[in-house]
Amino acid sequence: MSLSGERDRGAKADALLRDPLLLEVLQSLRDSYISEWSQSDIADKDKREQVFFLLHALTAFEDQLKSISQSGKLASLQIENSVR
Repeated sequence: MSLSGERDRGAKADALLRDPLLLEVLQSLRDSYISEWSQSDIADKDKREQVFFLLHALTAFEDQLKSISQSGKLASLQIENSVR
């Protein structure tokens, strides 16, 4: 992908990471998963494992957006440096 394409993808990811609705949804899901985990019955290992995987998937989603955002910032710096 071109530097300008990386920059544009990064800007979109950054906008999503600042979007109040998306942040609200992510926090709501995280709170819900943690609540499910903490209220699960001690014998319900399957439920806790399911919530564990959901929390990790949510974190992976956020980390991927952050990675794309960072790549975009680096691409933007490279574009600026190449113009100088």
